[in-house]
Amino acid sequence: MEGVERDIEFVFGFSKDERPQDRAHAYIERNRVQRGFSDTAMWCAALHMARRAYAAGRAEAMAEDASLQSKAAALTRMSADLLQVAIEMRGIEVK
Repeated sequence: MEGVERDIEFVFGFSKDERPQDRAHAYIERNRVQRGFSDTAMWCAALHMARRAYAAGRAEAMAEDASLQSKAAALTRMSADLLQVAIEMRGIEVK
């Protein structure tokens, strides 16, 4: 999370020398963020930081609660079993 906080300060913090748009351009270049045709650099930077913050929070929550890790593993196994059953029901041959 500290990295996300530093990037928020870099892009959106006050600076007499550089506009936030210019810092957003630098951020998306440095992080190789993909832009759509009409996406602004500010929007892309903010969305990328939000996604990074979500991923960091999820990782911290998983690390703090070992039971979540075992539940996630169990869900992964169950989903694989369900997928195999669905494949078999449709008569698709898996090689």
